[in-house]
Amino acid sequence: GKAMGEIQRIISVMGDGKYKNLSDSLVRHNLLILVHALPDMHCPVHVGFSRKDYPEYRYQLTRNGKPYKMHGFWDGSPAFQRKGWSYEKYAEVVDNITPKQEKKIVKKGKLDYWGTDIIKQAHRAFVITPANKDVAKLTKAECADVLALSDEMAMKAAYRLAYVLNEIFK
Repeated sequence: GKAMGEIQRIISVMGDGKYKNLSDSLVRHNLLILVHALPDMHCPVHVGFSRKDYPEYRYQLTRNGKPYKMHGFWDGSPAFQRKGWSYEKYAEVVDNITPKQEKKIVKKGKLDYWGTDIIKQAHRAFVITPANKDVAKLTKAECADVLALSDEMAMKAAYRLAYVLNEIFK
């Protein structure tokens, strides 16, 4: 909720040309928060689940039999099995979204839709990597599922950030 609240706040104080009435340092500060918070939605573990409501989502994975944090695995998942790729190569290979898909992803900047979509994707991550799953021993199909979800979440986050920036500075 904190990230979505900050994104909403920044859109309201900077949108519709209001950024022109702010100091340069405040515009910079807001952009830094926005550019960090919105793309951070690529990681399903960045979605806050209440410990009380979803205790099953508070666990670790393993890697070669040793404890491995779920956050570390999913936060780095866009680079999973892609050693040596540059950001440019990643975008070239992964960014294959059609204009129709882009419209659905940005859904006219509806943050409630984005939040619900992010939560659904996060649930998928926990299904793909259940408690104590040894990520060093993922099957080819499981690796493909990780990459597919990672790529989908990264692209949605990138397009949503671009949408918000374009709306603020149009």
